[in-house]
Amino acid sequence: MSIRHGRSRWHKDQSLTAYQKATHLAGELTRHQIDKTVFDHFLNTRADTVELMHRVPRELFDAIAEGVAMSLAALFIYIADGVHWWMAHVMEDGRTGPPSYSRDRDSIIAVLGASGDRISGFFSADNGKAMAATYSFSDPDGTVTT
Repeated sequence: MSIRHGRSRWHKDQSLTAYQKATHLAGELTRHQIDKTVFDHFLNTRADTVELMHRVPRELFDAIAEGVAMSLAALFIYIADGVHWWMAHVMEDGRTGPPSYSRDRDSIIAVLGASGDRISGFFSADNGKAMAATYSFSDPDGTVTT
């Protein structure tokens, strides 16, 4: 038996995280329809990314294909760390940037999942209140992005 959402499949032996539960909350949040569409797309994409990581054979995880700049491990680290950095420095969610973790396959999978939990928790808190806010960020060169 499994729980099906989008194209991803979560097996009953995996406990549902806050991130996965948010996929079911996404339809109940009070916000503009486009926000819900974007939020749902992110949740589906993140679930697919985590599922993909589970399917990559361990022997290929650190391999670098010819003509490619980074391994799958490095790419997934970049994705996970980027989300944690963005949440800390742009969204200012009150937590620090990327957590410290070993760069082995299982740890990277866990941190990637945690980055999805972090975003979904932030945007689903207070009935989706953060979706209506405006955020800005100042680059080191002084450029402000809103």
